Amino acid sequence: GNPVPPAARTATASRPRSADRQRGFAPVMAPLRSLLAVCLAAAALAASPFDAPMPVLRSMSEARLGTPHLFPARSQSQASFDELLQLLDQKREEIVLAQQAAQREAAVQGKPLVAMFMHSLERNGANNFCLHLASKLLHTQPFAIVFAPKEGPMRADFEAIGLRVETLDPASPDFLDVLQRRLVEEKIGFVVANTIMRCDVVSLAHRMDLHTLWVIHEAWPQDQLDYYAK
Repeated sequence: GNPVPPAARTATASRPRSADRQRGFAPVMAPLRSLLAVCLAAAALAASPFDAPMPVLRSMSEARLGTPHLFPARSQSQASFDELLQLLDQKREEIVLAQQAAQREAAVQGKPLVAMFMHSLERNGANNFCLHLASKLLHTQPFAIVFAPKEGPMRADFEAIGLRVETLDPASPDFLDVLQRRLVEEKIGFVVANTIMRCDVVSLAHRMDLHTLWVIHEAWPQDQLDYYAK
């Protein structure tokens, strides 16, 4: 037959190699297209309402050549971009808080609700101990409420960690009846009593068959026990 011209042989041989090169670039081009799409989406979100409409890329060639007005000027869109970042940070914090709440709910599930009875709400070492105790155990033990004889500055401290504070006057004739009713209403299963002066609360919790932690800080001489017991 007729011999094939050299130029034709060269063109014929080059076509398979060109196809091979295109197939070799395919795994690289797919991520590049995805990255370009993400960049375009971010730029669209960052654009201000007054920016010119975003152009539509018709080919990768146009992207490689570049379009002067493809991305809005930073000075025009900085405020919108900052708002986007703030929104993303806010959503991330919400997700973290939701995860922490779910973890805490799983950790405290099935455990008895705790009520803490303070001897006061003044700022002192005995009350600080209870505040730190509740703060450290709050994620593994369900603290429900703090009772105290009267108001004081540490109400704000307990409320800051999410605990409700309620005052009950121990000098009231129906104090123990009211406290018992409140413990039942709150579905309390564990009572923390602070200082030896809350022995009445401990006795009530014992009669109600509730778990009790009695935090005693005092060390009194034998000859003064009668005085403080009154």
